[in-house]
Amino acid sequence: MRLLDTNVILRWLLDDDAEQSRAANKFIQRAFHEKQKLLISDLTVAELVWVMEGKEMIPEAVTHLLRAALEDHRLEFENRERLLAALAWYSAHEVDFIDAYQAALVQEKKLEAVVSFDRDFSRLPVQWEIPEK
Repeated sequence: MRLLDTNVILRWLLDDDAEQSRAANKFIQRAFHEKQKLLISDLTVAELVWVMEGKEMIPEAVTHLLRAALEDHRLEFENRERLLAALAWYSAHEVDFIDAYQAALVQEKKLEAVVSFDRDFSRLPVQWEIPEK
């Protein structure tokens, strides 16, 4: 199994650099054809969101691209279901992806609450607590 770095996935998804995009696509298609396992880490997904937002992509566009990758079972993910939940909340609730990921983790692990000063958690379907001053 090989770990795909953010820049390879970006070139594959966005096709924004002719030479690197061609190389990334060729590598990934060859791996798919040869049934090689390719792993994408949760941190890489977070970085993908961050970079795409920096390119002024709206959350719905980011979610569309990443959901397509997450639903492609030729790719391996650390926490596919958690990432899918996080993407859904990120897009639907207009919160940072990391906050949506944290909320998905709270729900998945059946934790009591997320403790944070970040008010974005009030828009997510998890219990939120603010540390007392």
